[in-house]
Amino acid sequence: MENSFACLLRGDRMDKSEFIKYLDDLFKSHSFKKRGNQWSFSNDEIIKIIRLSKSRYGNFYYIYYGFIIKNLELGRSMMHVSRGLGSLDDKENARIMELLDFDLSIPDEDRKNELKKFIEREIFGMFNKIHTEEDLLMELKKRDHLNDIPLCVKKYFKLEDVDEC
Repeated sequence: MENSFACLLRGDRMDKSEFIKYLDDLFKSHSFKKRGNQWSFSNDEIIKIIRLSKSRYGNFYYIYYGFIIKNLELGRSMMHVSRGLGSLDDKENARIMELLDFDLSIPDEDRKNELKKFIEREIFGMFNKIHTEEDLLMELKKRDHLNDIPLCVKKYFKLEDVDEC
């Protein structure tokens, strides 16, 4: 595989395999292991997940991240608690979307450096705070709402009165 400098000289942009290798190296530096299109890190209570998904409609990617609670059946969900890579700041969020859109001509090194900054802050910033079920519960309690949290998780943590999952 050619390095990014060679691709830049050719005028090519990073392709899917180079992007995945870049993410793989970044996530492995945080002790995550790759399986398919996702990376995970596991302890006794939770599994931290990062999942890469490609749009069907263009050369655009999504990065989702979240948690699986080991003591709770997953059902049809991929994660018990998840979110997509983004920012509450509109300008930052727009930039993240641009960086994940490979139809846009962005120099590879700029794309890598900026994505790394957002991934480190948003994903690993969250992962570094949550190591146990209790940590996850405390983080959920800080939220304004739990509309995106499955009922089974709310019931498991006794966050709301729910009859059945």
